[in-house]
Amino acid sequence: MPNRESAKDSLKEAKDLLKHESVRVEFRRIRQITTWYDILEEVQAVIDYLEKICK
Repeated sequence: MPNRESAKDSLKEAKDLLKHESVRVEFRRIRQITTWYDILEEVQAVIDYLEKICK
């Protein structure tokens, strides 16, 4: 299991990545693909997991 500091760093990195314009552009590009929601759910699951570890 990752340590708390590592989880915090990973959580910040994941959240920052979602805010990055190039990532948003790419997600808009693949919006037509049905797996778009699957990808988003996976990213959210990772963020939720990291938030749980950070508490």
